[in-house]
Amino acid sequence: MALPPTKLTHLNITPTGMVTFPGPLTAWTNASDALASNNQYAYAALGFLGITTDLRCTYDGASGRMLRLPDNATIEGLMVDIEWHDAVAAEASKCVKMQFAYGGGDIGDDKADNELLPAADAHQQYGDADDRWTWAPTPAKLKDASFSLNTQCATASGVSSEPSVDHVQLSVYYHTPPMRHRTRRMRRLPSSHYTWN
Repeated sequence: MALPPTKLTHLNITPTGMVTFPGPLTAWTNASDALASNNQYAYAALGFLGITTDLRCTYDGASGRMLRLPDNATIEGLMVDIEWHDAVAAEASKCVKMQFAYGGGDIGDDKADNELLPAADAHQQYGDADDRWTWAPTPAKLKDASFSLNTQCATASGVSSEPSVDHVQLSVYYHTPPMRHRTRRMRRLPSSHYTWN
């Protein structure tokens, strides 16, 4: 029977607003407020047909919890948990992008499917313990400075909206190779003492 994968979660993130393609995009305000679930929000005030820039969450592989990911781990799945709402009205905005980036470009599945944001904070999850988002994540890639999660929202109802993100969290599910145990042989010495090889 296979053991369930180890789960590494609550990783350090640095959310920032970032433009990834040209157009009349609205930047996120207070992007770093998506670092913790504390009712302090990264938000974007959108007008008719408005769309945000990327809310880019980078994971600190040089320090913090991503460093705990063993270099020999096999990544089994990635799950994003985002806590958010729309400050104007329920279903006023929607998620139009939920995708990882690596090496300067988007990679793997875009999990967004126009989910409508509620009027009060709620959690939405993307991926799971055995979902690699159709790419090949490795510890080296996840620890790389270019690895990030990018999220975009857009107006859904044709009126103003204000998507507000309280917290973004990434969980990494992985297995490590089984440890090999050396069998130690006892060797008898002339002095009748034993030693371990």
